[in-house]
Amino acid sequence: MSYTALYRKFRPGEFEDVKGQDHISKTLQNQIKADRIGHAYLFCGTRGTGKTSVAKIFAKAVNCEHPVNGSPCGECAMCRAIQSQTLMNVIEIDAASNNGVDNIREIREEAEQLECIPPKEYRAYQELVAESARIWARAREEKDFQAFAPTLKKIIFWQKTFAGYRAKAGQKLYDVMLDSYEKGFGMKELDEFFGLLKKELVPLLHQVMESPIRISDEFLTGDYPEDRQRELAEYLAEYVGFDFRKGVLSESAHPFTTSLHNHDVRITTHYKNSLDSSLFSVIHESGHAIYEMGIGDQLTQTPAGQGASMGMHESQSRFFENILGRSESFWVPVYGKVKELFGEQLKGIGREQFVRAINRVHPGLIRTEADELTYSLHVLVRYELEKALIEEDLPVEK
Repeated sequence: MSYTALYRKFRPGEFEDVKGQDHISKTLQNQIKADRIGHAYLFCGTRGTGKTSVAKIFAKAVNCEHPVNGSPCGECAMCRAIQSQTLMNVIEIDAASNNGVDNIREIREEAEQLECIPPKEYRAYQELVAESARIWARAREEKDFQAFAPTLKKIIFWQKTFAGYRAKAGQKLYDVMLDSYEKGFGMKELDEFFGLLKKELVPLLHQVMESPIRISDEFLTGDYPEDRQRELAEYLAEYVGFDFRKGVLSESAHPFTTSLHNHDVRITTHYKNSLDSSLFSVIHESGHAIYEMGIGDQLTQTPAGQGASMGMHESQSRFFENILGRSESFWVPVYGKVKELFGEQLKGIGREQFVRAINRVHPGLIRTEADELTYSLHVLVRYELEKALIEEDLPVEK
């Protein structure tokens, strides 16, 4: 469990609870009620006057789905997410501690991205994103993509709109979006990169699929009890370096990693009838988590402490999953544990046969469960689809 300072735990949660700053509270409440919110606010004063408390209440009120008299309701999904510090769009940073060049650069870039977007539009987008998770979960469960299509259309509309606000003269919308994730990488660089990838990997994939050599992996699918999969997941996570004193492993429909602090990193997995599905998602997410746990105490919870880039972050998780997890050397000391938990299911299956099975090349539709060879092609297809949706107005239904 992460540490929470007393001043954060007991600070006011509504404007009415703030003492000695009635003129400030009333002004901000009136702005919320009138929906006339500025792009930025600067609160000045000596220590202990309530600057951060008022700013956080104001941030909650701006994002609140059902504000009450200009104050946050404290009960809606947005209020709860901000209060639990799980909404990445509202981050509390101690300015006295975070005044380094890297932090200032990150804060400035984020401010430049947001200041050009009308607050009312950004709020509508954030409400849509919050609701989209629920809609997608239901559509996924019912295998009904059309149920999610209208929501996806709206998300793409807002993304293109915001990119348009941020774009410089002559800059393509998708280039604006790409730069938010990997600075310096636009369509020009990625077209060249993915062009080479397609040229080399597609023929290799055809060659592998046409090979007469067949690898059996049927034993990876079957009756694998969840409780034993969970035990193996915890064992493997700890084995590769996940520190359970600083994090937890839970379950979700789609595996992910979230970091609230370098001492509070949370990963999830899912348990199916396919042993390797959960197994490799745990190793993958542990790679993300170890990256987060390795961020210095002086940088955690600061803009500069959020990872060098999305590509760098993913390179660490893929390194753990593929370079380590799919190598035979990795399984020499741990395959005995796997056999101990699933002796009946893996009866007669030696370590070498197991390693061949988890490295079998088999094209599929699920990126997170793709083999090492076809995974990159999933990313390639995703890039081409995104590019078509943003730059060529490809209809979502297609």
